[in-house]
Amino acid sequence: MFKLEDIVKATSGVVISRGQEQFNGVSIDTRMIEPNDLFIAIKGERFDGHDFLANVQTKLAGAVVQRLPEESLLKANKSIIFVADTLKALQNIAKFHRKKESPLVISVTGSNGKTTAKEMTAIVQSKEKATLKSQGNFNNQIGLPLTLCKINNHDVVVVEMGARAGGDIRELCEIAAPDIGIITNIGPAHLEGFGSLEGVRKAKLELMDYVERLLINVDDRFLSTGAIDKLTENPSHHCELYTYGINNDADFKAQEIFQNPKGMGISFTIKFPNNEYQKINLKTGGIFNVYNALAACGAGYLTGIDKENMAEALEDYSGVSMRFEMKSLMGAVVINDAYNANPASIRASVTETVRLKHTRAIVVLGDMLELGMYSEEEHRKLGQWLASMDIDVFIALGPMMKFAHEEYVSRLSNGRSKSAFHMEDTDRARRIIFEIIKEKDTVLIKGSRAMGMENILRVTENIVK
Repeated sequence: MFKLEDIVKATSGVVISRGQEQFNGVSIDTRMIEPNDLFIAIKGERFDGHDFLANVQTKLAGAVVQRLPEESLLKANKSIIFVADTLKALQNIAKFHRKKESPLVISVTGSNGKTTAKEMTAIVQSKEKATLKSQGNFNNQIGLPLTLCKINNHDVVVVEMGARAGGDIRELCEIAAPDIGIITNIGPAHLEGFGSLEGVRKAKLELMDYVERLLINVDDRFLSTGAIDKLTENPSHHCELYTYGINNDADFKAQEIFQNPKGMGISFTIKFPNNEYQKINLKTGGIFNVYNALAACGAGYLTGIDKENMAEALEDYSGVSMRFEMKSLMGAVVINDAYNANPASIRASVTETVRLKHTRAIVVLGDMLELGMYSEEEHRKLGQWLASMDIDVFIALGPMMKFAHEEYVSRLSNGRSKSAFHMEDTDRARRIIFEIIKEKDTVLIKGSRAMGMENILRVTENIVK
């Protein structure tokens, strides 16, 4: 519940029309608005909420936060608040509401796996606590505030924090005031905005300046070294560091890992700091999901969740759409991992695809975007690495993945029965797949979000299950 006086206090706005004074929720989309919502007219990259104020007049009985007065709304019996910057107003309302409701906030960031780690963390917390989580990719300066505005007597809020440049995590932390942080790993993602891998690490470690306790992947030596160095440089730093991992000593360590040799599913035993143990069974596969589960269990331990309840929660977890999501196509297994891609995530997904293959592994990869000046180099490195993997067909999609295709083909040994294709659009990729696919093949589809790799499957959804 939001009160008009609180909105004014949070935004330093000016009430230019007074009507309803209590509102059930916050919305920025007139298509999804509820009658008693507070509508905030956000100007985004592709839309401006002020262009839809006429729709608000007919659908809304609550209030409007807007940049400029509108005569049509002044005639209606609505509360209208004028602010200089509507995005800043949304963020300040979320910040005010988070402080007023006062849940424990867990923030998850990293170059790869943050959405899955967020989902696993939320399902663990929800076993014992009223838990709210960010939906989909609500991890930026608009999505995160909208999540916080949904807090309603929740004990715990689990939010994902994305970043494209230095300072982004800091800005999100100023809004969310997180108590516990998780950093999954550091990799060459969004290099166009960060400038370098060091820039990525520095940006992610901004989280340390806000949380009381931070969980990091100790097997990522670049990440863990950076976190330790930051604490060493400032001994009075208030952040308490916890680690999780497989290969190195950690506060939360995975042991006795067993992967289903014929399909998805992986189990392991986690050792906790108090020397207690718990077996964890996951329906999802991949070593990368062991790390995500360790992060979730670490956060559960820090918030007092019973270890058996952690195991039950994670056993129920079935994955996230378009993130290593397994489907069936003409007797073959298709792995829809089309949500996004960077060098590290592609390597992890290809490795798991090769492990899962029955007969042939077909890898369909789209461009890795936002790598800036490193783009050609990273795609060439990927092609070189792919040539060393036990894959049978490589389908490269996009102008940058052409470099990976070139490197891959140039390194194939004589006599190796491998095929490689390069193309520019998903329609051609789909046709190639239908020409070559056989029963019991394992097909990976992955690329950056803007490449629309899921369209390869969407146009055949009548036969993809």
